[in-house]
Amino acid sequence: MRKRSELLFSVILVPLDFVALMAAFVLAYIIRVKLEGRPVAHPIAALTFLQIVVILLPAWILIFALSGLYHQSSLRGRLDEIGKVFVA
Repeated sequence: MRKRSELLFSVILVPLDFVALMAAFVLAYIIRVKLEGRPVAHPIAALTFLQIVVILLPAWILIFALSGLYHQSSLRGRLDEIGKVFVA
């Protein structure tokens, strides 16, 4: 039963990471373009920015997967996981 729950948790992590990364990019765009007082050197429309992010996020998720972030291990500590996130 443990293997099934680990698989389910790993499957749930992928869309959650997608949503979290999308939210981070959108928030960064809003802060930089809309809230920042200084002009942007190369302005990009919001829709174009979202299209670029949607294209890049699967590659980012793949890098996370190749780094072993979706592999469940009871031996992996939080510091090891944080290290893998920074490497990815």
